[in-house]
Amino acid sequence: MYCAYKTKYYKMINYLFSLFQDPKKGFDPVPAKYADMYFEQAHNGQRFNKSIIDQLKKYTTIKNKKVLDLGAGPGQYTHYFVNQGADTYYHDISARYLSKFRQKFSDLNFTATLDYLDNFQGQYDLIFNNVCFCYSMNDTSFVKKIEEGLNPNGIYFGILGNENVLKKKLSRRFVVKTQFYLNSYLGIKIGHPFTSRKRIKKLFSPKRFDIITIEGFEENTLVIVKKKNK
Repeated sequence: MYCAYKTKYYKMINYLFSLFQDPKKGFDPVPAKYADMYFEQAHNGQRFNKSIIDQLKKYTTIKNKKVLDLGAGPGQYTHYFVNQGADTYYHDISARYLSKFRQKFSDLNFTATLDYLDNFQGQYDLIFNNVCFCYSMNDTSFVKKIEEGLNPNGIYFGILGNENVLKKKLSRRFVVKTQFYLNSYLGIKIGHPFTSRKRIKKLFSPKRFDIITIEGFEENTLVIVKKKNK
């Protein structure tokens, strides 16, 4: 059974690590060689998933919207949003990615912040969050932050990893399974585990959001919800 009342204590586990790994003091979790490789793939089309954009276009428009690319990484979707006429905000933890993105697209008009996923600021018409929900410090408090970060009728569009990860990471299967089950069933988040499809639906409850769709998407879960008018 999920112990919601303990959320503030379980969040402390990852929060304590963050005190010693501050991106504003030079910490960067992305190794330089990996950043080079992934950035190149992101901007030659290998890491730009057109199917995601097709899904996004079904439910909302982008032009003239205030859009947050949350966990923007190498910035391929930030680049797309700017070119579509959005007031675009980039938020990520990796200074390497942001530096490379600014160098490659020096004339691109966007606003960038560098910090942990949970520490974004402001309110937006669209929060776009592609397969990095797991990097939040605690799932429950992060969903609350997302709700607070949406303008009235604002939309959260997320691609979330789920239990399919257990079929992939065989080399670290015991560690991955332990992290997954602690997070999914006890709300204890250590590191960056994905969570179950069942819990994803509980996190994005109809009590909190107007549900547009929560469905399977490729190997992940697509979550599109709208902030309720209260």
